[in-house]
Amino acid sequence: MHLIADFVKSYLVPGTVMFLMVGMMAGVLLLCGSDRLRRWGRAWLASLVILYWLMSIPLISDWLLARLSTSAVAEPAADVQKARAVVVLSNGVIPYRIGGLQVVDLGLPSAMNALEAARQYRLLGQPRVIVSGGIVDARVQQVPESEVLRDALVKLGVPADRILLESQSKNTREQAENCGALLRRQNLQPFVLVTAATHVSRAMAAFRAAGLTPIAVTSAAGAPAAVHSSLWDRLKPDEDTLEQSQLVAYEYFARFYYWMAN
Repeated sequence: MHLIADFVKSYLVPGTVMFLMVGMMAGVLLLCGSDRLRRWGRAWLASLVILYWLMSIPLISDWLLARLSTSAVAEPAADVQKARAVVVLSNGVIPYRIGGLQVVDLGLPSAMNALEAARQYRLLGQPRVIVSGGIVDARVQQVPESEVLRDALVKLGVPADRILLESQSKNTREQAENCGALLRRQNLQPFVLVTAATHVSRAMAAFRAAGLTPIAVTSAAGAPAAVHSSLWDRLKPDEDTLEQSQLVAYEYFARFYYWMAN
């Protein structure tokens, strides 16, 4: 099951370059076949173009994002104020590598999570902060995502001695289990859970399944890619919108995987 999930994440998420390349390769192979296969190949390549065009349109992408985020309801301020800790989840990093040297930056969702976690740290009177995220792919990543996220929080004014690292998890379910052990050991419940609006429903379900009662606080990562003031702007394809649609497609695949695994 894990091998299938890794293959899907690497090659079959619509909106990614790899999905486009795999789709184009399949279409070209069909064009090299019989008349019937060539018809299927032309239809497949046309569908691929239409899919990427639709995913690049803000009107479509924002609608998909809104559907995904409908369950991300803000918690009452009184509940948030009871929190004794902030748990912030990494939602991906971007590694750059030359030879044996590597620089790792936060991806946009993780960067937005860091900003919201730093804001919650100030609002809640400097509680402990648990930063969660391990090495998802050791072939391209040398340091855990938690360390990259921790460094960003320190730059945002959160003291390093107030931060606990959870650096072993590779997915949301492992984040819930590993953070749960830390929270219980440090007696840090109730706690605020910070992640993207597109991710919060799945994250909340995983943490509740681990016997925890998180208080959801969503970051700005679930906001539309841009402000579209006119109908033309909402119908005009752009690269940022395609990236937003890719994140939404990934989350739908992840939810389906978790449903299959249960």
